[in-house]
Amino acid sequence: MPPPPVRKQLADLEAAGEGSSDRYSEIVFNELYPRHVSRVWPFPEPVQRAFNNANFKIYNFMQGANEFEVTT
Repeated sequence: MPPPPVRKQLADLEAAGEGSSDRYSEIVFNELYPRHVSRVWPFPEPVQRAFNNANFKIYNFMQGANEFEVTT
């Protein structure tokens, strides 16, 4: 779970309709991924390559609107 200030930033951005903004992505990538995806920083080359080559249209269809609430 992200720390309260990070959760508030994300909630504020979502409430403002900015859930797909660069700022939102920056927070997720810099604050949450190092805690929950890979604790090795910077990411190892295979992890970074996976992000660079990800098809986010498919990922978002499967995952949902954000990283933390899976939709069906």
